[in-house]
Amino acid sequence: MSRLPKIRVETFAAIAATIVSTAALFVAWDQARIARTEVKAAIWPAMQINGFTETGDGIAVGVRARNAGVGPALVERVHVTYDGVPVATRQELAAHWPGPFMMSYDTLAGRVVAPGESFDFLRLQYPETGAPADLAEIVAAESLKWKVEACYCSTLNECWISNTDVGRPQETDSCDGVPEGDF
Repeated sequence: MSRLPKIRVETFAAIAATIVSTAALFVAWDQARIARTEVKAAIWPAMQINGFTETGDGIAVGVRARNAGVGPALVERVHVTYDGVPVATRQELAAHWPGPFMMSYDTLAGRVVAPGESFDFLRLQYPETGAPADLAEIVAAESLKWKVEACYCSTLNECWISNTDVGRPQETDSCDGVPEGDF
């Protein structure tokens, strides 16, 4: 007959303590992971960059930026292309539009955009009687040629790239590789 070894109370207590502490360590790790995710979600900025056309007191066309997220967006870099070619200034971009119009703009690069804040990055305002008759066709054709791309970060230094082509911002490691323009 074989005899089973006797387990001492101290050995049993040590094994039980090891199991309990391992379980507690896993629960603490999981709770910390969930807390980090909640903090990220609580301050996530979501920049949206869209073209617009407005009627009313004449016709206005342009590009509007809006932070649809819940945290501030720290805009690091803005890159604009027209027909795939980098554009250095707003004046260069506006030169592709027929006149006469009044141009107004707001700087995006280096700006902190609060949650819910919206502004016109570029606005070309045509007078009520001075707009070209075929402006709707021009807007449709020109809007396919512009691309505005902004790289921005949250206060946790997590970064995203948003542009006029894609509705959802794409996460990136940093804004260092994004070309910078005068915007």
